[in-house]
Formats: sequence, C-alpha cells, structure tokens
Amino acid sequence: GTISRIAKILTPDNCDSVLARIRGKSLREVEAIAAEFEPGTAFPRDRVRTVVVRVPVASAQSVGENHLRYDGKKSTSVDESTLTCELASNKPARTPAKPLAGAAVLERKVVINFTAGEHVMQKLEHVRSLASHRLPANASLEELLEFMADYLIKKEDPKERESRREARGSTRAGEKPTPSRNPRHIPARVRDQVFVRDRQQCSYVGSNGERCGSTHVLQIDHITPVARGGVSTISNLRVLCAYHNRLESERLMGRCGPPGTHAR
Repeated sequence: GTISRIAKILTPDNCDSVLARIRGKSLREVEAIAAEFEPGTAFPRDRVRTVVVRVPVASAQSVGENHLRYDGKKSTSVDESTLTCELASNKPARTPAKPLAGAAVLERKVVINFTAGEHVMQKLEHVRSLASHRLPANASLEELLEFMADYLIKKEDPKERESRREARGSTRAGEKPTPSRNPRHIPARVRDQVFVRDRQQCSYVGSNGERCGSTHVLQIDHITPVARGGVSTISNLRVLCAYHNRLESERLMGRCGPPGTHAR
C-alpha cells in the first residue's frame, strides 16, 4: 500500500527527500505526505450511498445470533432472493430470524464520503482516547461515530431526558417546579415534555392543512404570547421551527413586536 501510494508522486528530483520523509511513518502519515504533491482543485462534495455486502452464511448466523453490535442492535441483513425487489421499491430490508441453509446473506451498509480538516481528525482521535474504555480495541470510525451519536442523543434528546426523570422519580404526582420570576422562563422538564408531545417536529399547520414537520432549528413558542398574558404551561407551548416561529410572531405581534419594543 505504501509503495503504490508513493510511486505515483516520485520523480528524480524529489525521490530522496520523499523517501526520507516517509521512513518509519504509518500509512495514514504517508498518505498525508503524498497529498501534498497532488493538490485538488476543490473539496469533494459530501456523498452518501448505500452498498450491499455479501456475508458468508456462517458469519451471518453468528452476527444475527451471537455477535451483536456493541450497542446491542443487530445488523440489517436480507436474503439475496428478496434483495432486488426490496431495493427497487426502496423498502427497508427485512431481517430473517435465521439464514436459510445454502442461501447467500447480504448486509446493507452506507458509504459516507466527506472532506474534513485536520483539526476534525484530531478531535476524533481525542474522543477515541477518552472513550477507549467503552469502545472495542481498534474501534473503527463507524463505531466511534456511532458512539458519539449515541452519547449526544442520550444527553440532548428530550425524550431521553424525560425518561431519566421518570426513572429517578423526579416527576412524582404533586411535585411542582420552583416558580420563576421571569414569565418567559420555561422549566427544562416542561420544555422536554412539549418536545416529546410534538414528536420533536415543527407543529405548524399551513392553510392547506399540512403540518410542517421540520426537525431542524426547533424552538419553543408561546401560543398566547407572554406580552399578551401567556404563561409557560404545556398547554400554551408548542414546537416550531425558526421560520414558522418568526412567521407566527409577526402575524400576532407585527414586524416590530408589541408596543415599546423593537424587532431583532
């Protein structure tokens, strides 16, 4: 691998210097040196594509029964005989309980290509070190990224936070949050319950009767604005995306907001 990578860039003029630089280096370090001699004209575009990998029947049997992913989930597999029609209809592959004797088993994977700065790789390696006691030895980038995603979801997902509150009994009947002097303050527990109720999607319904459903840049909106006496209760709160939150604010309060205020 190293020889074939360097052979493409070696010239009589740089041969000695390049060979000296790569001596004792890892393949990744060699690739970084080789890239200096092949500058691109533009960053490659991000790309995500689905591939299907053939898995030996014996391996598929063990993956399906014994070797689960480290998060406890099974890998998605599908019989070869049903793969063609499922791909054509864009339906998710079904997971058979056990591979049939002699049948080829295929596993769906997603190939992700993107360009990142060196500082991103440094952060990934830092995370790998911090999580080394929770990840398998020589964990792949897939395992590392999935660990990071699971960690963020566990920490930031409103549904996960609400589940933890219920588990530790912080939402006991009769328990009331400490009132705040700020009428715009929304307790974290109430905020999370609103997100869970609205399925973490924008709840705005247009004139055509269709719900927005966006999951990006979500905000909590007071149905009756605080300026008009609205309070921070679950029944007076809803999830809106930033665009529809601004749209509703302008519809109810005008572009300049209530008297004595200025739009931001």
